[in-house]
Amino acid sequence: MKYIITKKQFDLITEQDENILELPFSIFGHDWDLLQQYIKRKGNPLYKLKGNIFLESKEIETLGSLYAVDGYVHLFRSTIGSLGMLTSVRDEVDLSFTNYLETLGNLTSVGESLYLSGSDIKSLGKLSTVGGTLDLSSTNIDSFNDLTSVGGDVGGDLDLRGCPLSSLYSSKQIKNMIDVFGNIHLSNRY
Repeated sequence: MKYIITKKQFDLITEQDENILELPFSIFGHDWDLLQQYIKRKGNPLYKLKGNIFLESKEIETLGSLYAVDGYVHLFRSTIGSLGMLTSVRDEVDLSFTNYLETLGNLTSVGESLYLSGSDIKSLGKLSTVGGTLDLSSTNIDSFNDLTSVGGDVGGDLDLRGCPLSSLYSSKQIKNMIDVFGNIHLSNRY
């Protein structure tokens, strides 16, 4: 016997099987500390957050058991040291000018742009896809690791200015390794 279910039903079953808690960030008044108190009381389960996270310049060590974000993640100039269990973000991620984060860890996909400019990042971790622009300018990234695509139907640039990768590869070599749908910026060339 074969059962046919919708994607929404499949997602619900998958989330129940994996015990991933789904929460709208708005019910916590977009207060990260209040959310963390709640998650701690629940025993630190994996959870998916619906809504945008704006933690610019906030002192934060880790995203902990946060598994996915259905929105934006802005941690510009924060003191974040680990993305914890985070694997995917539907929209944009801004980690520019973060001083303690050295790897993207388990993060595999970002639906829109990913900004890492001026951060202390050293590894893309498990990152494989970025749906928009990937800005690695002024970082110490020296390997693409698992990265397979940057951009999509509407484009998406790969900015490597001031990054060791800009002197290791030509645009043509990069395009042979990674599907880049927009421009590749190396050093001061466009």
